[in-house]
Amino acid sequence: MNKAGSHRTVGWLSVLYAVVMGALLAALLIEELVPVHGFILRTACGAVLLLALLVLVLIAWRLVRFRSRAYALLRRLVAGDYEAGISTPRFWKDEVSELERLLNRLVEQLRQYDELRTGRIRQLRMTLDLVLDHSREPMVLLDVEKGTLDFSAAMAEILDGSRQSVKLDVLRNLDSNGPFLELLRCTIDEERCPQEEAVAIQLPGQKSPKNVHVRAVPHKDKDGAVSMVAVFVKAERESEEAASP
Repeated sequence: MNKAGSHRTVGWLSVLYAVVMGALLAALLIEELVPVHGFILRTACGAVLLLALLVLVLIAWRLVRFRSRAYALLRRLVAGDYEAGISTPRFWKDEVSELERLLNRLVEQLRQYDELRTGRIRQLRMTLDLVLDHSREPMVLLDVEKGTLDFSAAMAEILDGSRQSVKLDVLRNLDSNGPFLELLRCTIDEERCPQEEAVAIQLPGQKSPKNVHVRAVPHKDKDGAVSMVAVFVKAERESEEAASP
């Protein structure tokens, strides 16, 4: 048996609403059908009507308050705040309090999922940094979302610089990087498959570009969009030696 379904909250609001409506209907019928001449009976009917209206107002206030709090909670969740929650009454249980507890459980599950996702992203980033720092092969990793190029230590040596990370927008300011940037754009937006070409790469501060032979390999996410591009590089001299018999 499902444990979640074995503990059902008593629908006190529904029961209270049914009792109040029954009392209200009974009071109205008594005033209409029964000739009432006694002061006490009239007073009792009036008191029942006032009490019923008061209870209906309290039920409406409970529902409106829950709607307002749930709306505020959802807005915080959409904004990425998974530390949000709704305080629930400790000694009173009804349909609304059960919904509040379910919302808090949902928030807790979303928080755990976000922590797991963040941990995996951090672990992946550390793994990529480890590869870039210790790989003997010159390579470049492009984070499409951040628009950042990360160079391995071997690639930094080819470019004669110590810079191992640069924004894609920075490379766009140098005309010599045009073919390389076009290769990346084609890999991401059009072909979405490995592209290979001889290009020039120039970093800010360099007097002249470096001619290299690159192979851009895209990595696709679950939706088929390219989220990262790995660029494997050969210097021009190495490329010529490999091509010669």
